[in-house]
Amino acid sequence: MWDDVAAAAVDPDILSRRVRFVPARRASQPAATSALVRVLNPGVASTGKARSDVRNGDGGALPASQSAPAGPAPLFPPERLLGMLGWSSVRGAGPGLSNLGQTCFMNAALQALAHLPPLAQLCLSRHHSRGCRVLGWCAYCELEALIVELHGSAARSLAPTAMAGKLRLIARHFRPDRPQDAHEFLLGLLSRMRSAAAEGKCGGGGAADGVGGAEPKCCSSEVDQLFGGSLVSTLTCGVCGGSTTARESSGGVSLG
Repeated sequence: MWDDVAAAAVDPDILSRRVRFVPARRASQPAATSALVRVLNPGVASTGKARSDVRNGDGGALPASQSAPAGPAPLFPPERLLGMLGWSSVRGAGPGLSNLGQTCFMNAALQALAHLPPLAQLCLSRHHSRGCRVLGWCAYCELEALIVELHGSAARSLAPTAMAGKLRLIARHFRPDRPQDAHEFLLGLLSRMRSAAAEGKCGGGGAADGVGGAEPKCCSSEVDQLFGGSLVSTLTCGVCGGSTTARESSGGVSLG
């Protein structure tokens, strides 16, 4: 009823006209303060023609200037990390970790981290604890202390009681004396370490939310460079051939 009345009130000439779209005279520029809008390909003209320096959908890589949005300056020098991929000195296997009651999952992850050359050497030099800005318990400092003890002890086994007592700070649903998933523990611990490495430096850190702590705003600490990565997606227009590339930080890839 209402639609019929509204249609009758409209000029018939308007309804019979065909809407024509013309190219904009100038490109639309979003406000620089907008946090929800990011121009990925500012060089593509408003006429729909791709610039010559943008790949025209032939499957090739975009030039470096257009490949992805530039990230923040790294918190840890990548070249220094590359120089730590091997052991600086020959070290033994070290002591084992005692089972404190269904803590095999935790021990497996801790042993793997303790014998990763770059992380172990950073912890042995007390890289994080010397400048830690975390208020309260710090997972990175806790792991650092454990790695220092593992590589300096002559005992046959050590009891990681401090780490076991903080399981619920690593993942809220973890409970003492219950078996858990080693990979889930590892992801939670790395998330806490990632937040600790960025605390006070780029807005990172924060209270735990789900598994591990809140994600930092920048992803260039030594933890991110060792255990993180980027998922790069490219969208190509089927009409003009222009491409835009977006990069998203990722702490793990699901294989399921």
